[in-house]
Amino acid sequence: MDYFGLLAKTDLLSLSQEERIAFYVAKGLYHSTDVISIPLDGTPIAITKANSRKVTEPRKELMDAFYNFIVSNYADLITNMFIDFFYNYNRQTTLLEPMEVKKVARGHYLYIAEKILQDRIDMIRMHKGPNGRQRVSNTEKMELLEIRRDVLPQNLIVNFPEGLARFLMGDNRFFANALLLAVPILDEIVTFEAYLKVLLNLNDEFGFERNRDIDTEATKTPEADPVKKETVNPKQKSDKKKRPVLTDAEAIRYLIDNVFKRAT
Repeated sequence: MDYFGLLAKTDLLSLSQEERIAFYVAKGLYHSTDVISIPLDGTPIAITKANSRKVTEPRKELMDAFYNFIVSNYADLITNMFIDFFYNYNRQTTLLEPMEVKKVARGHYLYIAEKILQDRIDMIRMHKGPNGRQRVSNTEKMELLEIRRDVLPQNLIVNFPEGLARFLMGDNRFFANALLLAVPILDEIVTFEAYLKVLLNLNDEFGFERNRDIDTEATKTPEADPVKKETVNPKQKSDKKKRPVLTDAEAIRYLIDNVFKRAT
């Protein structure tokens, strides 16, 4: 389904957010699902329907379509940040021996990964080694990035409901570059996608961690005329504090969706 401009004949901006959600439900764009709140203090709780509550949330197809639209719309900014990094990286590593280049790349890899995964919940795994003794392994950066990528589409809709309305109305001219200065989640996504491309590139070349199937190319582009880009520096930050990359709630949601469901 082509979601861009799907509701072009409806003035969604004249509705309150509650009215919009009710309208989205009626159109099949949102649906109700059962969720369970897991205490962060470790108190056991049975994962049963009796302990669940219903919430209304966007369908995954809609979330992915809106996210892909944003990534495609700001692809020039993402690419410019990617090129800027490797331009300086190439100058830094010119004439170095291969092992020295790898050390430089490793430093950038760890620094960038920590930068876009700051304030996260780290995760560990316990397993038995060859001698039968227990070992503790830290979760690889690539896996944490994949988890973060999985929750960003929903964060986009939650933090930018007007953007979703404009997207469904087909108002692509609303999504100009200057909007990144006013909407932190857009700036966060552009920065994340640019640095993700950098990390995947470095990992492909040096094999720091296991490769993961993370697609950095938008799978859907808007069919209307592209937005005319004005020159805006995406690195100009809002004074608002950025949301942590992986919150407690996001980590728990990921575990429920990807671990508990597979175990049942």
